[in-house]
Amino acid sequence: MPGEKLTAGEARIVGLYAAAKKRVLGELTRMAISSYNESMAQETRKKVDTIVSALNAAVVREGARAVRSAYRGRTAATAVRAEILGFEEARKGSPGLSESLARLRQYLLEANATIRRSVDNFLAALRIAAGAASRIQEFDDVQRDLYIAEVGEAAAVAVASSWSRRRLTSMLMEKIYKLVEAGDFIVINGRNYDIAKYAKMVVRTEFRKAQTAAARDTCARYECDLVEWSRHANACEICRPHEGKVFSLSGKDPTYPPLGELAPPLHPNCGHSILATSREAIGARGEEALA
Repeated sequence: MPGEKLTAGEARIVGLYAAAKKRVLGELTRMAISSYNESMAQETRKKVDTIVSALNAAVVREGARAVRSAYRGRTAATAVRAEILGFEEARKGSPGLSESLARLRQYLLEANATIRRSVDNFLAALRIAAGAASRIQEFDDVQRDLYIAEVGEAAAVAVASSWSRRRLTSMLMEKIYKLVEAGDFIVINGRNYDIAKYAKMVVRTEFRKAQTAAARDTCARYECDLVEWSRHANACEICRPHEGKVFSLSGKDPTYPPLGELAPPLHPNCGHSILATSREAIGARGEEALA
């Protein structure tokens, strides 16, 4: 759930992103308050590359460590529950762990790559702002149209109002400062995310997937086919219809439907999990779990 406290592993990864964000913002702020020059822009880009490369190495290492911890913790808890229910371990195996490790690595590295692209866009905006002062008064109508296409609505207003070079540059720099201060350098499906907030969302969601994978794998080891969705306060509209319902992992149970794609998490920051159960446990509660 969004308000749920971060685990130690999650906190380490979020901390890495927060530190990287601070360093990237520091480099871009220094660039923004200086007179633009290409050599300084290239140097800034190199420094950001170094920051992102270090971030990649750190999050892959910490991500693997944290996912293994989440997986093993849920494996142990599910094994205890299965044994209490009367199941005995029939085989070994943990196929879901490697999938969880690969998925978290992929998501974080893809996100980190967009940091570099966002910095390139930022430097391009600075380049345009620096060129505005010397170009705007010299354009003919065709050139102005092309310039407006480059700079956008702000330049259109400046051209139409015959703003001074100083005023135009000041306006563009103000917009660039806002971009820097926001720090929304990760871009996923066209949407900008704050670096640390995105990392928090991804690791929390992927750790929950690793826990679900651990529950599946452990149930398979104990030949426990039935699982129940957990319940918690303030469940969202997506999850509420599934709370407390029982599903079949194999999809072959005559009473309960297959879990399939309904395995939690069903959305980012989802706090639900699946719990091993049995017909005997359901009957002992004096209720019929709903399909």
